[in-house]
Amino acid sequence: MLRLRILFGMIAFISSQIANTQETLSSFKNDLKTTSTNVSVKDAIPVVNHLNNNVALFITDPKNIYGYLLNDNLAVKNKLAFTNKQRTFKTLIGNSIYNNNYQVFLANKKRNKFLFANFSFEKQESQTKQFSLNTPDEKFIQSLSLNNRFYLISANKKTDELFVYSFDEKGISKRHKVTLPDFNFLGKTGKVVTPVALLFSQKSDLKKIDTDVPNPVETSGDLNKMYIRENSIVFSFDTNKNLTQVLTIDLKTFSSAAKSFKKPLEEFKSKEKKSNSFIIDDKIFLATTNSEKLVLQILDYNTGNLIKEYLIKKDQLISFKNTPIIQRGGLYVPTRRMEKTKKYLRKINKDNFGLSARKVDGKYHLVMGGYIPVGTRGVGAGFGNFSVFFNVSQSSFNSSINSVSTIIESLFDEEMNHVEGKIKDDAFDKMKPFHSKPRKGETLFKFKDFFVYVTYYSGSKLFRLEEFKD
Repeated sequence: MLRLRILFGMIAFISSQIANTQETLSSFKNDLKTTSTNVSVKDAIPVVNHLNNNVALFITDPKNIYGYLLNDNLAVKNKLAFTNKQRTFKTLIGNSIYNNNYQVFLANKKRNKFLFANFSFEKQESQTKQFSLNTPDEKFIQSLSLNNRFYLISANKKTDELFVYSFDEKGISKRHKVTLPDFNFLGKTGKVVTPVALLFSQKSDLKKIDTDVPNPVETSGDLNKMYIRENSIVFSFDTNKNLTQVLTIDLKTFSSAAKSFKKPLEEFKSKEKKSNSFIIDDKIFLATTNSEKLVLQILDYNTGNLIKEYLIKKDQLISFKNTPIIQRGGLYVPTRRMEKTKKYLRKINKDNFGLSARKVDGKYHLVMGGYIPVGTRGVGAGFGNFSVFFNVSQSSFNSSINSVSTIIESLFDEEMNHVEGKIKDDAFDKMKPFHSKPRKGETLFKFKDFFVYVTYYSGSKLFRLEEFKD
């Protein structure tokens, strides 16, 4: 009976999506690969040049790395191949581009040793160089690539110091000590702590949020998050259920500033509620829930002024949702609808709680609910596998595929008024019928105003690049 139910769910899901056909942008053969097809491709690593929309796609197998430089139409314009000798470094953490030299940064398993790799398509050569953090007590926190430049963030828990490393075209690093603000950050129990202590308070890797990407609650539900806003790094901390605390680091001066936002339902004890936040544009969404109700507040991020507040009570219908209450149990388990609000509140208070927002067609699309953490799809680990440090788009897509969650979705206008209407499928929804199973050599990336999914066919050594739009 269960097998039939799952089968019918799969058929219904695929049938409902069949109209969302994908457009092939380009395809090319991996003709640099001369080894047997039995030696399988492990990874495809996209590096997008945001200044000219060229893309370097690096393909790895256990022995070699193949690089293809694509123009702004995603057609091959240059290529190179070389032997992969650096197999200790398997986690990609970022990239930079200098004078058409494409550079990637990798870390070892412990993230205490790193590799800089430079690839020149013009000179048909590559160089690598290893480096470490300045002191043994420093720990890797996160990384980012902004305006074709790479930055690495580290912290020393013993001295409560925070650092940002920048890199020149030769991979030579410069460590900048962040000037921390005179601000009383509060920990989970309300005691004063340092921002470095908050960064180390989460056991899992710090999630990097891109608000231009569909973020499932599995991605946005972590209590510590990192955003890139203009030329700054923004850390948000939700370990304290009464406050969202924010630390902003200016990447030009390496100075910092801090502020906090009070969350709703402050009168309830911490053990009786769950809360989280999400920052987008000039707004911050704050939500607190317990088994009786949920309060959603949207504040002006710059002033802290309240723009709008919405309330959910367990014995009332939810007035601002645009979808039913949806229960997802993974890709092959049929989506279910939950009728009663009290069940939704009970479920999200039992699970982890998160919310995310994304602006699409001039409206803010909110997703809010509870989730159960599950493992992401497996990928290879050759030259450097995707991670929460490098390919945020792929990480979010993988989380959405494995989603075990209970959510509602809503639409709001610029003034945060609720807007009636159907929620349209986003780019990730359109990908899922075609790319739900893990496959070596596949990847995806944000390009211009759409997403590109790269599929590899090992028998023909063919790569196909498909476009998916919201």
